Amino acid sequence: MQRDLRDSDDGFRQILEAVSDGWWQWDLVTGELHVSDRWLISWGYSRDEFQPHVSAWQALVHPDDWEHLQKALHDHVRGAALVYECEYRIRTKSGEWAWSLDRGKVVKFDADGRPLMMVGTDTNITDRKRAEFELHETERRL
Repeated sequence: MQRDLRDSDDGFRQILEAVSDGWWQWDLVTGELHVSDRWLISWGYSRDEFQPHVSAWQALVHPDDWEHLQKALHDHVRGAALVYECEYRIRTKSGEWAWSLDRGKVVKFDADGRPLMMVGTDTNITDRKRAEFELHETERRL
């Protein structure tokens, strides 16, 4: 059974790597946050430069996006949204702001129904956001 679970995890990771999305796993009790190599590469960081804790990720989120992101997370964790989904800016290693599409779901609960673990994917959508901005600017000038 353990081998089957390990094989299943490996399969999911291979799928995520094939579609160029990063993945993350967040222990909601301890704050421990594990991210994939693809997640790190998307934002320019090495494994040594990212501490495996939610506070390290929070420090990278654009301050203007934090309230919106927190609301999306809270809505999901308290059951008001079936999944967590949020677009926000994240600071890359070079200091630039890039756009992230983050999606996740609580996958583990305690006996009283309190959320314990979330997993999710992260996609760099900076190019899409630039194209949207350029289209908006073009339409505005017309």
